[in-house]
Amino acid sequence: MKNLNITRVSTRALLLVGGASLLAATALAEPHEGGPRAQMREAAKEMFQEADANKDGEVTREEMAAFRQAQFEEMDTDNDGSVTEAEMAAFREAKKAEQRAKRMAKIDTNGDGVISAEEFAAAPTPFFDRLDKDGDGVVTEAELEKAGRGHGRRGHRN
Repeated sequence: MKNLNITRVSTRALLLVGGASLLAATALAEPHEGGPRAQMREAAKEMFQEADANKDGEVTREEMAAFRQAQFEEMDTDNDGSVTEAEMAAFREAKKAEQRAKRMAKIDTNGDGVISAEEFAAAPTPFFDRLDKDGDGVVTEAELEKAGRGHGRRGHRN
């Protein structure tokens, strides 16, 4: 009996890790001005907003279960009750395309489907802004070095 319990816990853990991995793979698939962390935060925020079915700013376990079921159904394109590697890859590619379109729309301020030099130059620069600690519009070598020293392995603060 105890092994069955461990198996259930392991299965749940794998499903959670799998969902998180899918989110991470989607979020990190393309270069992003804010860097991988900013992209992960953006993807997590979008996922939260999508899962928050009643838009009350909270995601219940039931809402998350419904959200995950909808994701599974979206991936299971042949409706056979299982997801193949090809279906998952197609789902990830579709999500990456959605993310690219959203990033394009943020920069393409006039909505003509192309990014002009002016739009590109006017786009937000969160990476630069984070490095420019004193907000003077200049990133010094000292600020760059300080930013590099502030992170240990895997980007965690020391």
